[in-house]
Amino acid sequence: MFSKIKFYEELKQYGHEDTLFSYQLKKAGINICHIDNGLIHEGLETNKEYLTKVKLSTENLSRLFDNVTDKKTFSETVTLLRSFMWIKRFRLRGLFAGIFIKYRDKMEIRLDSSKISLLLFWFYKVSMFCTFREIHRRRKFLPIFRIPPEII
Repeated sequence: MFSKIKFYEELKQYGHEDTLFSYQLKKAGINICHIDNGLIHEGLETNKEYLTKVKLSTENLSRLFDNVTDKKTFSETVTLLRSFMWIKRFRLRGLFAGIFIKYRDKMEIRLDSSKISLLLFWFYKVSMFCTFREIHRRRKFLPIFRIPPEII
């Protein structure tokens, strides 16, 4: 499988290379068995460093979303995208983006504290994704990020 479908190494920014790979496998009709692989955070990076990675990976995911041919299949591979598709269906994308722009700093302060809410973290990521979607929608294209058609 790895000789047939390879990681797209042109992605220079952190995040979601594995999502693109999973999508390519799914499009090729290859079944994927996901395992529950729990993670224990042992303080290897700060919350701020992690939030920076979340921003990079969310932006990368938005760029990938612009370039895939089958958005429905791609959306099925990522929980964040399933949430976004629900938000989009109810035309709440602009609302979520506006809330993110207005309250981003406050959310980041809360997410950098010892009292982290997973619901707030989900809202932070999905509203950030909505913000990137609005930015990308308004630009209509991303000249710095093109995936060859044979990859998608």
